[in-house]
Amino acid sequence: MKNYLACIFLFVVIAAAVIDGKTYYVSLTGSDANPGTFELPYLKIQTALNKVTAGDTIFIRGGIYKYNVKLSVAKLATESSRCYLLNYPGERVYLDFSAVPLGTRGIELKGNYWYLSGLDVYNAGDNGMLVSGKFNIVNNCAFYNNKDTGLQIGGGGSKNRIINCDSYFNIDTSEGNADGFAPKLDVGDSNYFYGCRAWQR
Repeated sequence: MKNYLACIFLFVVIAAAVIDGKTYYVSLTGSDANPGTFELPYLKIQTALNKVTAGDTIFIRGGIYKYNVKLSVAKLATESSRCYLLNYPGERVYLDFSAVPLGTRGIELKGNYWYLSGLDVYNAGDNGMLVSGKFNIVNNCAFYNNKDTGLQIGGGGSKNRIINCDSYFNIDTSEGNADGFAPKLDVGDSNYFYGCRAWQR
């Protein structure tokens, strides 16, 4: 039933992208000189993130993507025209940030009205993901082996929904600050966690 509902959601996303926005693709076999189509995908996720406007969709093909810099999800979408950053159906995306300096996050989600799904985020030098935007949805993602909290909401981040995510084995160098999930400090209001699991920090 869960897979059936996931397929329905992806069909709706693809249909919406055709009507309201563009669809970009990223692949380990791609090139940033490409136009980001299915046949000629980009290589770097950030290249696609820099291209999108409200209503656009990014599909990432499966595999391990290694980064030495953070990914910035900063574009502003709207309630009626979300932006989507998704794993390609049936393929899992692994984002390995082991090459970033200590103190550097994996993903900074600063934009509004984004939907992220199907990502494993690990080995970041700080938070796996920091959410400071509003009205975002993070679904079916995993955060592990990061040097601080797996997923943190702060910087005024509000009205975000974190759904069916796992966070585990995250630990900072002092062993006193990392958590699985952390809506804290300067966090905004009305953030929502549903079906999430955290263990071993």
